[in-house]
Amino acid sequence: MILIDTREQKQDYIQDKLEALGVSCSISALSHGMDYLIVGTHGSIGIQRKTFPEVATQFKDIREEIIPALLDLTDNPVLLVEEGFRIDEQGMMWRKEGNFLKPAQISARQYYNFLQSIRQMGCEVVCTRELDQSIWWMHSMHTYIHDEHYPKQKKRYGTDMQAIGILCCINSFGITASRKLLKQYSIRELCNMPEIELARILNKNQVYNLMKVREYVAEIAK
Repeated sequence: MILIDTREQKQDYIQDKLEALGVSCSISALSHGMDYLIVGTHGSIGIQRKTFPEVATQFKDIREEIIPALLDLTDNPVLLVEEGFRIDEQGMMWRKEGNFLKPAQISARQYYNFLQSIRQMGCEVVCTRELDQSIWWMHSMHTYIHDEHYPKQKKRYGTDMQAIGILCCINSFGITASRKLLKQYSIRELCNMPEIELARILNKNQVYNLMKVREYVAEIAK
């Protein structure tokens, strides 16, 4: 059985595809954080599905709200990402919008560091290219957990390492520099600190990149 959340806009398409593959489906109101629940003989898998454009603009919400909620709901949490993107020679990412490519405003380093920070929280990350591939993955997992126990993703790092992971998503911040910085300041303090004060504790590139991220987050939050 696969439960599909009532908020899923393509629920009818997904249900028809899965049932054509022989999987029993039901539309149900799932809790915040979970889009799908795959139930098998040997357990269940809770899934949050996002497209790449959604991930690129929702780093904070996914990491601070959605994944923690998913972790509370299931022993086997999965962030399922549909990666329709291109990476240019400078390492910047472009998202697909119809037949066009538009800048995603994040670098490949930021994106892959973000995915790693989600894994460090104890949530598995699975990547496909588009919706039909995600449906085939769910179908395969439904078959798998009728025969085997799904391997639980172990949380490898606590909040300190997760905070370091957040900074490492910003260009020019490495692990060593981030660890040293977070011994004196919290993520919240750095995000609210005036630019003139940041210039006293960070180099020019770090100040520029942090301010750029802060401006972008403020813009998409409007």
